[in-house]
Amino acid sequence: KQWYQRRVALRPGEHAYSVLQNYIVSMINITDTTLQIQKVLAILSRKQVTPLQVNKGSLICTDEATRKAFRTALFGVFVATATKQLRAESTQFMMSIVRHFSLLTVVQQSGVFPTKKKVNSALDVHILVDVIAECLGSDENELTNIGEKAIRLVTETCKYILGASERAFQLPFFDVLVDKLCGLCYDRAWYTKAGGVTAIEWLINNGPLLWIIKNQQLFINATLYVM
Repeated sequence: KQWYQRRVALRPGEHAYSVLQNYIVSMINITDTTLQIQKVLAILSRKQVTPLQVNKGSLICTDEATRKAFRTALFGVFVATATKQLRAESTQFMMSIVRHFSLLTVVQQSGVFPTKKKVNSALDVHILVDVIAECLGSDENELTNIGEKAIRLVTETCKYILGASERAFQLPFFDVLVDKLCGLCYDRAWYTKAGGVTAIEWLINNGPLLWIIKNQQLFINATLYVM
């Protein structure tokens, strides 16, 4: 009887996660040609990717409804990863999606296949920034930890591809990330402020010195506002 009750309790969550997983996979573009993939691998293997200086507001998806739906689904996967009953099943998938977005970030915002459009009909990589910020601003400690883990995974992936953290943090993705995370400190809820401070501490401890100096005013202002 106890086993049956436990199975019934888990079933709605398992089904919901399965729906989210299939939806996210169905939204990923798999039309890239073999030639394009080979070109990307050849350039990245030589570590000769030069990050571009692109406007922070670029590459935003114009289809707001689709963007919102995907963001909600991706956040649901993060919630599943923070849930004890679904963690074993969802963690690997969450990490794969984060790595996928990290690869897209390098490809789109560097010299591989640079995209300088201010509007974009496809989903933009900054959706991941929104989801990470939502996790860090949560009052659930497990979800906050998942958000921090996602930042670490993005940073490590970009650093590995580009060869150094100094090159990785030149990507506009990290400018958008620091703006979003510092913005958490200005929220009214104490747990959202705490998430912002946690994010700032991690970025300062792990970011390259020149990048930290560049963004020190944002860090100082956000921290002083909390104090």
